[in-house]
Amino acid sequence: MRFSKSHAAFRTVVAESKPDTRPGGQRHHHSGDRGTGLVDKALRVAGFLYLFPIMFAAAFLPRWFVALLGVVCAVLAEVFSSLDPSFVRLTFEALALAGCGLFVGELVRNRRLSLESQASWRRWWRQVQRQL
Repeated sequence: MRFSKSHAAFRTVVAESKPDTRPGGQRHHHSGDRGTGLVDKALRVAGFLYLFPIMFAAAFLPRWFVALLGVVCAVLAEVFSSLDPSFVRLTFEALALAGCGLFVGELVRNRRLSLESQASWRRWWRQVQRQL
């Protein structure tokens, strides 16, 4: 059975992603490498930490600036990432950060409008009660 080149490339990627084990099935443990793996994993997933300042700033900044801030933070996350550069990852991260910031901004805006509307209705209701 013949396989295409993409299938061979897929098999290579799968083979490289398998854990390195000893003949007895035990994993390699090097005493000097234990902490670096945790630090490396923490730095790889630290890109989501840009989300919190964007969500906080979305309550006070205009929409265009929140979207721009999401793109800037995505570029920073890509620059400081230990992974290989990827335009697809950059695009998705920019969309996610900007989208989340805009969503939180709209939640805050709708809450503020709702409170203003309730206050307006209360004032109107008090006027109606005084006239009766």
